[in-house]
Amino acid sequence: PRRPLPPHELVLAPMVGGSEFPFRLLARRHGAQLCYTPMMHADQFIWPCHLHSDNGIGPLRTNADDVPLVAHFCGNDAATLLKAGRRAERYCVAV
Repeated sequence: PRRPLPPHELVLAPMVGGSEFPFRLLARRHGAQLCYTPMMHADQFIWPCHLHSDNGIGPLRTNADDVPLVAHFCGNDAATLLKAGRRAERYCVAV
């Protein structure tokens, strides 16, 4: 089932090289209510070397102060995008 996004007015849009974890935390300290990850390659995100932890998976690094978070993926294969989204869903509110 689709979960609704929490209320938000100030959004940190996805930026290549600009919306990694440390920058998102800084943006949240200055009022950002919803943040996006940088665009991640779905085919690389599903590699087994990216292990789950309490703080995310590989390039999807996060913590309790970095919520709500939207994961941003690119790819050209629907099955790979779906697999990446399912791996990411426990760390974010939307993909």
